[in-house]
Amino acid sequence: MDINRVKTEFCSSKLDGYSILTDDLKEKWNSLKPHQRAGYYPQKEVVVRIDAKTLLENCLVDMEEQNELTDSNFTHIDGVGKDNLKKMQKILNDIVKEAHLTNYEIVDQEIDPNVDLENDNDC
Repeated sequence: MDINRVKTEFCSSKLDGYSILTDDLKEKWNSLKPHQRAGYYPQKEVVVRIDAKTLLENCLVDMEEQNELTDSNFTHIDGVGKDNLKKMQKILNDIVKEAHLTNYEIVDQEIDPNVDLENDNDC
């Protein structure tokens, strides 16, 4: 991947595990030697997904472990209707969207440390 083509908000260094704003990386890119540029990868934004069924199952298991539930059959959500799970999923999706719950994942392709930033005035 060419540094000039990176359009993501963040980049990550696999060498030290830290994230950096892409604009900040581009600002100093040409002043770094190739070995200092090595190991940087763009990060893509991924929207968090909370699964209603899994969340409900985990809540019920936690309640059972805290001895709040005595009938272990209650920890199975088979009795919860599909309509209720759909409603819960919609609420969770709305919460994720409203709270802008996102995560960043490293893109598989390393930024080529041997390519200079062509027009660093655009940063």
